[in-house]
Amino acid sequence: MPHFSLIYHPQYLIMTKFLLQFYIRLQGCLLHPNKVILSQQLWADNQKGTFYSKSGSLKFTEDSMSEYQLEIKQIVDYPRCRVYRQFIQNLMDDRSIRTNGGSGLFYYTVLCTYANFRTSYRRIDGIGYTVYPGEWICTVKELSAWFRTRLLYQAVSILDELQKRHLISYLFLDRGKVIKYKIRDWKKHNTVLDYNCPCQKDTGFFFMPTVIATELVSNRRCSEMDILLDLWLSAIYNDNQVQGSEIGPVVYFRTGTGSPLVTYNEAAARWGISKATAGRVLYKLADRKSVV
Repeated sequence: MPHFSLIYHPQYLIMTKFLLQFYIRLQGCLLHPNKVILSQQLWADNQKGTFYSKSGSLKFTEDSMSEYQLEIKQIVDYPRCRVYRQFIQNLMDDRSIRTNGGSGLFYYTVLCTYANFRTSYRRIDGIGYTVYPGEWICTVKELSAWFRTRLLYQAVSILDELQKRHLISYLFLDRGKVIKYKIRDWKKHNTVLDYNCPCQKDTGFFFMPTVIATELVSNRRCSEMDILLDLWLSAIYNDNQVQGSEIGPVVYFRTGTGSPLVTYNEAAARWGISKATAGRVLYKLADRKSVV
């Protein structure tokens, strides 16, 4: 029976008759084993492009005043995954990945991307609003553009579904033109700053609980975007409990076996799709170099 696993590797896509191994590539980022430049976001030494780390723990020791050795891990026992806002913004702009008929994982992640991490203010149509940590305020048209819905009421129905699952709460303002939503348990998983200042929506990161991602994926049929996010959020790196993770981030669905190998039947059942569709989506993601 065919299997597949997803492990980071910069160059190779290995396929055989009985075993199909995909090596995940994190948005063009290559790992450098020894030297990195520490800044607001991590940049790989002598590499181009932002290093989007999903590390649950970071440990570095100072070798000199200007050089650091960085150890990056995303372990099975860590209950959250770091998600960079710029990464999600790039996915939102990529129209080649379908979002229709989704489980809600992509929509929930988008809402988290815009959520404040400190108190700020926003003015819409001449009216000023106070936005607290874990909240954001937007027009219904903006929400529909984020979710790629044709009609405004379809975007609102997505909020209704997420609210029924107790993941968010929202209310209408300005006679139904403006929506203010709140991510529930935001302060439980993310640091909240005590001062008021505008919050950038295309820099920095937030933490996504892995249990929420798993619950959303199992909710209903996954879209292509949901599948990509599920693979990304399920990556494990440098954890001796998972085979192959010392090489690079390997997708592991926390089955308790320690093996990243998954059959097409298991993948299709996880995403609520057929085996043929699962294979087609994986090959599509490989062609666009989301996984290699």
